[in-house]
Amino acid sequence: MTEQKNNTAHITISYLRAFISSSPAIALSMLTRERALTDLAQLEGMLNSQSASISALKEQVKIASGAAMKASGYLDSIIAAIETTTHGKNCAANYADETAFNVISAIHKTESAYREALRTAEAFQKTRLKVEPTSDLFDAHSYAYFTHYAPSPGIYGLTSRRSGKATYAQYMTISSEIIDEAIRASKIHPKWPTDVVHAVSILTEESGELMKAAIEYHYNNGDIEAVREEAIQTGAMALRVLMNIDKYNRPSDEK
Repeated sequence: MTEQKNNTAHITISYLRAFISSSPAIALSMLTRERALTDLAQLEGMLNSQSASISALKEQVKIASGAAMKASGYLDSIIAAIETTTHGKNCAANYADETAFNVISAIHKTESAYREALRTAEAFQKTRLKVEPTSDLFDAHSYAYFTHYAPSPGIYGLTSRRSGKATYAQYMTISSEIIDEAIRASKIHPKWPTDVVHAVSILTEESGELMKAAIEYHYNNGDIEAVREEAIQTGAMALRVLMNIDKYNRPSDEK
């Protein structure tokens, strides 16, 4: 409509210019004619300027409209992607501000869950799980775990296939070695030590050797067998103290 009006105005100006130029001198004086032509020229210039401004404005509106449509497409894609996440379901609402609030909330929740998952994964990686053998006591016996130990009748039926059976088998294995060591030492020194102070001092010495072996293994990559050997000897000595506590000489016996 504006373009049609501009065309009509230009046609009218052309007719007026032609009329003024062709008018006889009697109808219009020379000065009046020149002034009228000048005014028409200024009016035409103003119309041309307005037409150019209108054309530029139309182009800007067209560009802005295209950018808005493109941005709207991007936003629709972003919202569709967020709605596929756990925290972004049904975030699209009837109003733009409500949709924006839901989208921001979903992003914050997703980021929080992601960071929590990272912390959990890092803590899990730092944790060294100690997996115990899953074999029950029947398998343990077949693998000769109890080389020097003969379980009492019915022990398999009482302890197999229950919670902690693998741990029980491990303890029974090391216990049999401690018992063997205590018996061996008792055969070599049947009457030694003779008093409780001497016995406890030997036990303390064995404990010190165990402590040194454990520290050496833990901090200097020492031999695990040395730790095992010292632990068995310490346990055997503790067992001898317990079994012979009433047999040691008392101060009253020495008088």
